[in-house]
Amino acid sequence: MNFGRYQDAKWMKGDFFLADDPLLDRKVMIQFAPEGSFEWTRRLASAGGPLIQRLLDVGLAPDGRNYIIREVVEGRTLEDIGPDPGLLDPLRAALAQLHQHGLQHRDLQPSNIVLTPEGVVRLTNMRYQGREDQEALEELEAWFASGRHWTDR
Repeated sequence: MNFGRYQDAKWMKGDFFLADDPLLDRKVMIQFAPEGSFEWTRRLASAGGPLIQRLLDVGLAPDGRNYIIREVVEGRTLEDIGPDPGLLDPLRAALAQLHQHGLQHRDLQPSNIVLTPEGVVRLTNMRYQGREDQEALEELEAWFASGRHWTDR
């Protein structure tokens, strides 16, 4: 499946696809954008940076649905690493950066928090709809304190 210049898109999980960007010779993530999410998409594009997964492009699929292109963030997720209390403050800083742009993550969980090879905590896979970050952060803080695997909570 192709999305404009983004080729060979393969389903990953949920509503995410992994595709090739032959123009810039890199992998990208593709997600269909919900109806009415234009303003959210604009804020998400301005929020991307060292702690937040970058939005790279937007497009219109042949079936008329809008999609967004995000960078692929390399590293290990907290789901793989486990609850490391040393990562809680960097996680809070990443959330604060997102909130400064008037955004909520809305899918805050260990599989959407990546520790890069450089040791930077980055938020990925932000959603237009979902639960409030404060509730999710409290659940994550309890998980960090427990020392258990995420699936054992």
